[in-house]
Amino acid sequence: MAATWSVTAITMAGESFVLSGLSEEDTLPSLTCKVEAALGLEVDAQRRVTLLHEHCPLAGTKRLTELGVQPGAELLCVMRRAAFEVHEGMKVHVTAGTASVVGSYVARPNKSGTMTFHHTSRENQRIAWYPKQETTTVKRVTWDHNVFREVKASWPAGWYFECRAVNFWMGYPSLVSFLTSKPSYSHRCLPLEGWQVYVAPTFCDPGKPPMPEITVLEDECQPDDINISMHLAACTVSATGPGPAPLFHE
Repeated sequence: MAATWSVTAITMAGESFVLSGLSEEDTLPSLTCKVEAALGLEVDAQRRVTLLHEHCPLAGTKRLTELGVQPGAELLCVMRRAAFEVHEGMKVHVTAGTASVVGSYVARPNKSGTMTFHHTSRENQRIAWYPKQETTTVKRVTWDHNVFREVKASWPAGWYFECRAVNFWMGYPSLVSFLTSKPSYSHRCLPLEGWQVYVAPTFCDPGKPPMPEITVLEDECQPDDINISMHLAACTVSATGPGPAPLFHE
């Protein structure tokens, strides 16, 4: 049986707790999840944890040992704003490796009552939330033959970057395959980070790294949190499928 080791988390308030059962197989995401659980953060909480080792933020999915985190190491745990409650008129700016999704967006209500973010200069580009779909039949245009063909599709609940196709009236929406990664927030919260490429070759063009990052430009409901990337509160930690084809709401 592989040896395990424990780490101790210490908050800025001086409270401490033990995180036990770590091993060489533990990764940064697994440790982060344990820290967040110990701090009482729900999986869909708007605030998440960033761990720093020797004053440098840790990122990626490598094992702790590959990142230099050993038993007895000391980490800094920083709480950051990772999602924002959506409301009408909310303005955000997106940076990403995929040029078509870059730019500013404004939230507007759909007929369904949910909010969708519309690009301010490209009316076909938007960010929308869709509920989980197990399996459905959708129609797709084959551009070379200009005919319809029916295909099966399913997709997880989450926010998607999408583009209204030129021939949308024919029933074919298209996506740039970025999807919110776990946790997938509800339609009420837009994630500012944690996006991933969603592989759906039948319906989507794969997004290109770096992944999208979203900054809130204007939020009248929460003016103190406009600059999310700089809005931090800290505590210390010692050593511690198939491609989606969502239909538009409108």
